[in-house]
Amino acid sequence: KYSIKSIMLFNSTQWTKETWSIQSMLKNISYMKKMQQFWLTSISLYNMLHVQFIKKSLPDLEIYSSVTLHIKELEMARYIKKLWVDIITIPEEMNRDFKFIEDIKTKLWFKIQVMLNEWCIKNCPFRDMHFDISVNWWEFSEDWKNFNKDWLMPNFHCVSFFKENRRYIFRSCFIRPEDVSNYEDKVDYFKIVSRDYDSIKIENILKAYINQKYSWNLFDIVDFPVSPDWKSVKFIDNDLLTKKNFFQKIQHCPHDCDTCFACDQYFND
Repeated sequence: KYSIKSIMLFNSTQWTKETWSIQSMLKNISYMKKMQQFWLTSISLYNMLHVQFIKKSLPDLEIYSSVTLHIKELEMARYIKKLWVDIITIPEEMNRDFKFIEDIKTKLWFKIQVMLNEWCIKNCPFRDMHFDISVNWWEFSEDWKNFNKDWLMPNFHCVSFFKENRRYIFRSCFIRPEDVSNYEDKVDYFKIVSRDYDSIKIENILKAYINQKYSWNLFDIVDFPVSPDWKSVKFIDNDLLTKKNFFQKIQHCPHDCDTCFACDQYFND
């Protein structure tokens, strides 16, 4: 009933003169061919200049557009369609925009993938920088790491928004296990965020989404950007969100926190 795909991430947002070289690309292609013999069926790609090169060398390899492309407009999706991309990954901030998802599906006949348990603020202004940091962290000097030992000084990036206004927790674009059924006729693939987790936690998250139910703390299964220890909110009753019709209400969020207090009501409850 359930199928899990092996996807290789080839979606770095930064390139040097060495990684741009033909020799480097041929080396990557050689590695992909080797892995294709064992497990590799798909690749997630950020740099669209590589698509045709990879597709011509490995025509059977499925190409996913990386979420880091931030495809938020139908026009951009049309261009991606012309570049031999097979599956488009919807950016998290578009997860609750069913019209956008349906337009991609019905007008472009794209297969669609959504991220399930990503929990950053919607339209985070630091998003690209976070991707770059995750790629290059090991290259930074020890002095720089020590200076930023709290992970880029949380008071000065998106964590500060959560500190300032806890309602942003619900404005994030995660999809709860109980809400997956609303997407089953609209998207083709679901991806869990799990890169920093151990195998036990990954298994628990996977079980929650397969069963489409999790009766405990929502923080357990959703990839919150940092530990919630810095705030008073450490536990969110996921069952209570279901009873309070969370999905139906948040799906019609007016994006105007000064006039809408639905998220505050969730916290009060």
